Amino acid sequence: MVTRTYRINAIKVAVFYAIAGAIWIIFSDLYAKHLSEVPSPVAWYQMSKGLLFVFLSALLIYILSARQMLSLLEARKLHEESESRYRTIVENVTDALIIFSGKGTVTYANPMACEMLGKSLDEIQSLDPRAFIPTGMYDLYSKAWELAERGEAFFGEDSSPEIHPKRTVHFEYRTTPMMYDGTLHLLASFRDITESKQSAQALIRSESKFRNVLENIPLIGISLDMQGRLTFANDHFLALTGYSRKEALGKDWFETFIPKDIRNIVRSVYEKTMERQELGELSTFENEILTRSGARLKVAWSNVLTRDVHDRIVEVTCVGVDLTERVRAENALRTAKTAAEIANQAKSEFLATMSHEVRTPLNGVMGMLQLMESTSLDEEQCEYIATAMDSSMNLLRILSDILDISRIEAGKFELVDEPFSMDEVIAPVVDTYSKEAAAKGLAFRCEVAPNVPPELEGDPVRLRQILFNLVGNAVKYTETGEVLLQVSALPHAANPSRIPLHFVVHDTGIGIPDQKMNEIFETFTQVDSSYSRRFGGVGLGLAIVKRLVGMMDGSLAMDSEPGRGTDAHVTLYLRSSARAEAAQPTPAASAEPLPCRPLRVLVVEDETVNRFYAVRMLEKLGHETIEAADGESALEKLAREKFDVVLMDIQMPRLDGVSATRRIREDTSGDFDPDIPIIAMTAYAMPGDEEEFKSAGMDDYLAKPVEAEALAEALDNVAKRIAEPA
Repeated sequence: MVTRTYRINAIKVAVFYAIAGAIWIIFSDLYAKHLSEVPSPVAWYQMSKGLLFVFLSALLIYILSARQMLSLLEARKLHEESESRYRTIVENVTDALIIFSGKGTVTYANPMACEMLGKSLDEIQSLDPRAFIPTGMYDLYSKAWELAERGEAFFGEDSSPEIHPKRTVHFEYRTTPMMYDGTLHLLASFRDITESKQSAQALIRSESKFRNVLENIPLIGISLDMQGRLTFANDHFLALTGYSRKEALGKDWFETFIPKDIRNIVRSVYEKTMERQELGELSTFENEILTRSGARLKVAWSNVLTRDVHDRIVEVTCVGVDLTERVRAENALRTAKTAAEIANQAKSEFLATMSHEVRTPLNGVMGMLQLMESTSLDEEQCEYIATAMDSSMNLLRILSDILDISRIEAGKFELVDEPFSMDEVIAPVVDTYSKEAAAKGLAFRCEVAPNVPPELEGDPVRLRQILFNLVGNAVKYTETGEVLLQVSALPHAANPSRIPLHFVVHDTGIGIPDQKMNEIFETFTQVDSSYSRRFGGVGLGLAIVKRLVGMMDGSLAMDSEPGRGTDAHVTLYLRSSARAEAAQPTPAASAEPLPCRPLRVLVVEDETVNRFYAVRMLEKLGHETIEAADGESALEKLAREKFDVVLMDIQMPRLDGVSATRRIREDTSGDFDPDIPIIAMTAYAMPGDEEEFKSAGMDDYLAKPVEAEALAEALDNVAKRIAEPA
């Protein structure tokens, strides 16, 4: 539309010029013809030339005018676009812009300025600057005009609660002088930095709080820059290392504080962290650091990264725990543990040696007594031998108790889980202690409730040991009255597969004082430990009972009153055995039992008395014997003669029993029968000994002191094995 208007105006100018020129040419030519006698054709020719010139000139004027007007139009358009662009920029910048014309007039304020002042543009333009410029800032306003008049800019930072009606505004300002229409104007720009200022202050407070925490916690606190220089160190670190803050800060961490032998490793981990821009393995780390004196401290670190606005690492903050004392304590504990293990091993070796050295002569004593029992004796001699055998059995029981409590305390005591009959457990207890009770004039009763299953699963040997100790104590500490053993099944617990059996041992003995109730379960403790005590023993029975009951997941309770007696209550959870249900009567075999023929036995024993007892007992059992004093002699005899079985001692000079057995089993020369039955007959009776000897190739195991019945049973098994058809 604007372009069309410009073109019409250009046409008007050209038409006006053409008409005016034509009129001038026509009248001038007619007047000239009137004055002179010019032929008409010539006059008309000249007039036509003039008119043509005028019209061409008019056309040229139109073209030039149109171009000029279009150029002006384009310039105006560019000016308007430029003004619009700059206005858009000005109105959308985050800075507040105000143009002052003279000291008392506002010619322009952008929207950000209106927002900062909390007023509209019309309000700002209608007001004197003093109305919205805070009183405390008017001096700055005046100074800005003074500098503007000299052509100088003015800038700075300030804050005021008067700028905005609802908040204190923190801002940066800059004023620039500018000339417009010959008049000095002042362009003032303001940037609201309230949020960034508050963020910076919050950051300063947070950093101050963080630094205060690091300064005051009883931990090591340090910070390292990208190059590994120390930028912060708290008092705890300085106290540990012996450096002053001035000496420490700025130091290369690795060169100053890391021992030389691990320096490259620690530096490599740190540099990789900087490359990856993430902690990785540096998040938690342990290494040694050096103090000023050269001492090494073990420190466990937890590390965090500080990043800039571009998410790049600028600092690593490390919090460390001094592990030096803990490591020393651990080393001391480890040393103590090693010493305790050595002491425990020495104790185990001592007990094994003691057991062996006591059992060896005890085997000779009991062996001789058993041999004497097999001879013709009068009543008095039988009484002496029975008394000696009882004393020997008491000594053996004390030895077994000491070994049992030692194995339990060492955690080497294992229970078995096998089917057994309750009668098998109770019968030996009743048989043993009913006689002792009768000898003391005591009544002894055993009551087994009908609801007790006849067949159970558990450890019959340890159950029998519990009852032996409890009933033995009851008989020993009761002088008048009775001893009662009761067994019953309690109502089933939550697990129906486990049957709670309740054992009660009641006596009318001396009782236990309340103050002694806890002590009696300790090792080597008795109710009466004075020189005048009436009852013997070493005080291990109840200690063993308590530990065995605990291992079997049972419970033990004592109810006692001095002078009236004691009730010992034991509850154990056992399983009902399927052996009773599965057992069916089987028809008798048609074949006759295999005969047990006399055997040719090689007795390998270095101790003279034990060898003598074994030979004599074997001869009384009807077997032929040959003696050997050590393993080498045994191998020589086996190479020359044929034997049915070997009774092998373990500890012997020259060649021990285990080595001799292995040589027999591994022989490929044909000198020995590698399948000959070998029975260990040894004083080694510690846990695992039997398994060790059998794994070496022995077929059976007899612990000293060896009873004649056990020896006879072992040889009967060999005879049956030989008699069985191949």
